[in-house]
Amino acid sequence: MALLALAGSAAAQGRVVWKRTKLDELDKSWKIALEVHLNRAPDVAHVPVRFSFTPTVYFERALVDGRKEPVIRQIPLEHQQAIIESVDVSFLDPGSGKTASRTRFTFNVTRDRGFEAGQYQVKVTDARSGKDLGGTTSITLNGDNEIVDRRSVVFDEKPKKDAKPKSEEAAAPAEKELSPEDEAFWQGGSSSQEEKTAPLPPPAHLQDRPGCGCRMAAPQASSASLALGALALVLFTRRARRAA
Repeated sequence: MALLALAGSAAAQGRVVWKRTKLDELDKSWKIALEVHLNRAPDVAHVPVRFSFTPTVYFERALVDGRKEPVIRQIPLEHQQAIIESVDVSFLDPGSGKTASRTRFTFNVTRDRGFEAGQYQVKVTDARSGKDLGGTTSITLNGDNEIVDRRSVVFDEKPKKDAKPKSEEAAAPAEKELSPEDEAFWQGGSSSQEEKTAPLPPPAHLQDRPGCGCRMAAPQASSASLALGALALVLFTRRARRAA
């Protein structure tokens, strides 16, 4: 019986015919349509079949310098883990109610299951025996993957706006503050009101000498007094002689 079972399993092996190997994305999914041909009709109406999708090429959409629209790049992939989809393929003939040796089958692969736009190597096997059905087939899933920004990072220094607008006319030069050493100080004095009303200081040649500036008058007054005294003494002497 074991030999008969193995012989029946081997006789049931067949091939897979893909309707299309280049599929377009529709609503984040791709529709797989194929035919499964067996050497004889299976003993069950539904046969478990395993599809192994191994990514080989990733379709990258990238923003690059000098291009406004994303650029499509095909990036080869290596040592990727296969995505497994297990489905039950029906071989039941609705007209006769019996199993047939071939059938047409469709199912969807979706992005939420890890599929992305790119190329895949697909291996179809009978889940009961682990035997291959038709070997490995390369298929292409067309679609728009997420955009990757690969542009150069540029730091643009924007010109700073002036906080205050520049005056059309140049500002008037600041008025120079006069000091007593300046000749203009004695002509009109300082522009401030306090300096105009305050008494003028002594001349520069007298500022280094202490006193009020009246020392030169004192010698003149003493000489005059001495002269008057001498004159009075002479007159007094003449009068005394005449009286004698």
